[in-house]
Amino acid sequence: MVKLQFDFLILLMQGYSCFAVDCLKWYSSLDGIYRHHCYWYKRSLKSINVFEANRLCAEDGHGLAPYIDIEQYNFMENLRPSSAGETFIGVMDVAEEDTWTHLDGSSITNNDFWSTFWVGTSHFTQQPNGGSDQNCAAINGRTLHLPNKTQDKSCTNIFRDEMLCYKKENCLKWNSTADQQYREHCYWFTSKPSSLTSWTIVDAMNQCRDNGGYLAPIIDNQNYQFIMDDVLSTVLLIKSTQVWLGTHSIMGSPSNWNNDPSFVNLLSPSSYSEKCVVVDSHLNQAWIPCNTNNSALTGAVCFKHGLAGDIPLISPEPITCEPEISSVKINPTTITELKRTLSIDPEQTTAGDIPLISPEPITCKPEISNVKTNPTTITELKRTLSIDPEQTNAYKLTKISVYEDRPTAKAIGYVGVVVLISVIVLIVLLDCQHCISKKKTS
Repeated sequence: MVKLQFDFLILLMQGYSCFAVDCLKWYSSLDGIYRHHCYWYKRSLKSINVFEANRLCAEDGHGLAPYIDIEQYNFMENLRPSSAGETFIGVMDVAEEDTWTHLDGSSITNNDFWSTFWVGTSHFTQQPNGGSDQNCAAINGRTLHLPNKTQDKSCTNIFRDEMLCYKKENCLKWNSTADQQYREHCYWFTSKPSSLTSWTIVDAMNQCRDNGGYLAPIIDNQNYQFIMDDVLSTVLLIKSTQVWLGTHSIMGSPSNWNNDPSFVNLLSPSSYSEKCVVVDSHLNQAWIPCNTNNSALTGAVCFKHGLAGDIPLISPEPITCEPEISSVKINPTTITELKRTLSIDPEQTTAGDIPLISPEPITCKPEISNVKTNPTTITELKRTLSIDPEQTNAYKLTKISVYEDRPTAKAIGYVGVVVLISVIVLIVLLDCQHCISKKKTS
């Protein structure tokens, strides 16, 4: 195992904090694949569910960190700080209960993620215990019992702000000038499984397919150099072997098994057809018969398309949407025949023919002068349509006091009556006092 560590200060950017990024190069003890992944612990400023966390991780990499094997799990779990709470990772059992996969649906070898759950003595401590309601997973918080173990969680209804993210380091994005296509390829090294007694080109193809990919094609100098420098250079320092690649010369010139063209000029020429490309532990490329099966051949380089796949940059042939005018051939005989067929002899028409011009114009509106007015009728209409304002409901309502039953309205009315009576009584009392005082003085 080769460990590359890049220590960064805690960054605060775009709604999350990102801690140290550590990279791991290792052979998986489960599937024999050599991988180069970088992992980091991330914290969002708000709580989100698993799928939202996966999208947040994908902004800087490939998404939530998957489970590959226990060595890789322990490596990424140790990246969490001492204060870490429950932390989302990228596994689920949505498709089939208790069969754990990565978030893209690819399988986990031997369903080995089960080794991360804790085993308790009751339903509350036994994990997983959520059934079909909890199909995603999180690593326990540091303060909990067994902080390095996992438990199942709801994918959509549980919200946390902590997650482990990752990205693959053996991915190449490039514009191939050879065939004018933009490509995103992710490569990995795979070894001959111990269960196989042979390792032919067909065995290597099947192994790549089992891992969700294909034998890596050699398309141009750029991707060939990337495979040699970034995929095989470190692997072959650790492991002495010969490695199958996905290029052959069965058709007489270099071609790829996945039908991609091969324009690379770094390959040594094939002496004769029906040979395939291998690379040895010294990074020397050679052509050998495709049916070779020996103990020195134990590896292969696989690949799968990235998110964008292969996209043509320039269409090799322009698409003609409309025919050229010059391509339409005019036949004089045909035109003469059409004229003869479509022509009409006026003398041969019958009464059943529809005239082009109506003999009498159609009057759409009556003439105003044709409408005769009757004075008696007009007077009657005026009398019938006239309205007496004093007979309208609006006028009658102005003469009627409407009873108001609301307590507040009654209270206001009572207060008004009391005020009026008080004023009248006060005036009367003042007048009486004035009269009495005047009588005494007289």
